[in-house]
Amino acid sequence: MSIDVNSDITLLLPLVGTTQAVLKRLEKGTGSLTFIRATTATRRNPDTNLIEAVASGDLREDGRQYLNRLYYSEDFSQSNWAKSNVTVGSDNATAPNGKAVAQAITASVANGTCLQAVVDISAARYGSIYLKRKTGSGNIQVTLDGGSTWTTVAVTGEWVRLGAGQTLANPSFGIRIVTSGDAVYAWGAQLEDATAATRYKKSGSSPAYAPLGALIEGQRTNLTTYSEQLDNGAWNKSAWPVTITSNSAVAPDGTQTADTITGTASATYHAPYTSPACSAGVTYTISAFLKKVNQRYVNLGDQGDVSGHMICFDFDTAAIVGVQNVLRYSAAANGNGWYRVSVTFIRTNGGTLYLTIGCAQSPAIYEWFDASGVSYYAWGAQAEAGTFPSSYIPTTSAAVTRNADELTVPASGNISDTLGTVFAEFDSIHNTSSNDGVIGSASGNSRPLQSLNNTTMACFDGTSSLQITTASFLNSLIKASAKWSGSSMAIISGAVSNVGAFDGSMGVGVSIQIGGFSGAYEKWGHIKHLILFNRALTDAEMVALTT
Repeated sequence: MSIDVNSDITLLLPLVGTTQAVLKRLEKGTGSLTFIRATTATRRNPDTNLIEAVASGDLREDGRQYLNRLYYSEDFSQSNWAKSNVTVGSDNATAPNGKAVAQAITASVANGTCLQAVVDISAARYGSIYLKRKTGSGNIQVTLDGGSTWTTVAVTGEWVRLGAGQTLANPSFGIRIVTSGDAVYAWGAQLEDATAATRYKKSGSSPAYAPLGALIEGQRTNLTTYSEQLDNGAWNKSAWPVTITSNSAVAPDGTQTADTITGTASATYHAPYTSPACSAGVTYTISAFLKKVNQRYVNLGDQGDVSGHMICFDFDTAAIVGVQNVLRYSAAANGNGWYRVSVTFIRTNGGTLYLTIGCAQSPAIYEWFDASGVSYYAWGAQAEAGTFPSSYIPTTSAAVTRNADELTVPASGNISDTLGTVFAEFDSIHNTSSNDGVIGSASGNSRPLQSLNNTTMACFDGTSSLQITTASFLNSLIKASAKWSGSSMAIISGAVSNVGAFDGSMGVGVSIQIGGFSGAYEKWGHIKHLILFNRALTDAEMVALTT
């Protein structure tokens, strides 16, 4: 590319860093970056996996894009690799990267295995590894499900990258050497959230990952009081009898504040519930952090409406296994055995929700049974008006509102109404149709780059909208770019592009909002990079930027 950082770029904004202060940096621009959120918010610390508070006025980096979920991808002697009937040598053979680092794995008994397990929710996975035969001619096999399924692969005297794909929770990837005494050289193991192997990324004492960027969210209110104190009187424990043992486990924020829910001997339903106010016809999302003690299944949802709105979560498979009258649901691993489970529904009647966290004996909803001794942990209950769960909002005696994240920068000197290009790398954290601005006017209707849903990007000059359909950017970073000059504008993401008429002025006004427009339509996702150019890049330059 022929881009000149000093002369072509007016605003260069990498919204990534190891600290909140670094996240707020403005590396190139003519005016100060302004960030406003008048309330404390939480994030999931990507280094510790703990939920933590972020002060008002401070951006949040809360996640990572995992490139290789395995530990020690080139050192199979490490304890992260579970070895059975195999030995790992220190041959230091020449690996595919040209270095003498490849190890020999030898079966001391038939069907020797070398595996590594990862705890995570169900998703499309692909495991791959470079193999080269050292001795023997017996079968070599790979697995992604811990040995429930074995795939025989062709291993020769030359290096070859082999693997297997599967959609599953809690993957366990590795190899099996079928014949005793056979040996292979191994190097470069990789487990990724994909349907095929991508470029290899080495990992060590932690998985290989890239930051997602700054989290941008709109305003939400947690309607549930005492979100971490189920022993409080705001939670009814007698109607569907349970006992609550307070502060009995380490919670997702690292404090000893998680409560244990235990059923009773009576043959009835068993669940604590709380009753925040609600309105008819409104979409709500209920969520809670849950962890297994000795009970496999738990119900979560609103039991007070017509037919109720409930799901059943299976701790052992990390999957939703029962659904009743809901729009959507999710279960996300949160580390240390915790899952954040959510359910979204439209409330038929107004009045009060019945936010219920109930015992289930099987993959069922509202199940009556003797639940004596049945226990699980719960923490961080949240009920909010919205079509998906937002970041956790702690409460005590009253509902709490988290204000929107508003990130703006002056338009003057950074963006031209008549000529320019914008590039962004971002994702979305929700799966519904939306009108989210990646970058737009802070006071008008212009949106140089926006998403209409999780697969559609647009450029809107105030008169007409130019759109393209991309790969899904739900929980996955994507790159897109738009340009305008003369009488035309274009939008490009990799090989996908569209060209249309430009009305002559982008009309951004005095300032631009990053992650929204007109003080609304927040991105509800992460923004990792944003670059503004003072010229219309060529199509080839835009393709290179967004591929």
